Amino acid sequence: MKVGDRIYIYGFLGAYTECMMYHPPTLDVATMFPSFIGDLVIETVAPTMTLSTQGLFVDVSWTEVPGATGYTLYYAPYPFLGPGSVIGVDMGTATSFDAELMEDAAYYVAIKAHDAAGHTSDYSNVDVFTQLPYPTPPVLTATTDGTTLNVSWTPVAHAQGYTLYYAPYPYAGEETIGSIEMGTSTESTVTLPTGSSYYLAVEAYDGTKRSGYSNVVLFTIGSP
Repeated sequence: MKVGDRIYIYGFLGAYTECMMYHPPTLDVATMFPSFIGDLVIETVAPTMTLSTQGLFVDVSWTEVPGATGYTLYYAPYPFLGPGSVIGVDMGTATSFDAELMEDAAYYVAIKAHDAAGHTSDYSNVDVFTQLPYPTPPVLTATTDGTTLNVSWTPVAHAQGYTLYYAPYPYAGEETIGSIEMGTSTESTVTLPTGSSYYLAVEAYDGTKRSGYSNVVLFTIGSP
């Protein structure tokens, strides 16, 4: 499409694609933010937006568009609830925005530029931020029966998986720590040689965050 072309866009373009909680991929603009019904003249280049989070703070910035006299920030809740949930905020001539948010906040964000003649750009890239809390560390339990080790841990809400960590006893340094991806399992049973002695801990994770270690358990395999 070239400058000056007229396009007719009716309603919501595309279908919303459900995406992974906590760390959804960047989505195509047309599938997330509806254009207004009617006749739109493309005169203003769309900004490019950058979004970052640290703790409960979100920073949004976008490129300055030549000829633009202002910008509008659009946001919609994640998961997407439809075109009616998109809200626009006039940002004036600012090209950045930061805010402190509540835990559990999760929103899609995009920017549009406009000029003095009322021409409006397309949406920028659409990004998403989440302020979902870190997963709670599981509580680990380990028991032995002869040469059999049974380990289990409490399930963690919203966890997408668990990592089991082990290190030999006596502890010989960080480089001796090994790990096993456990998927969504919350228990495991293995047979080990007599005399095996290890520290164990488990960690939960979601799409972007890890819980930190559970309690650390020491076990020793005795005689059968």
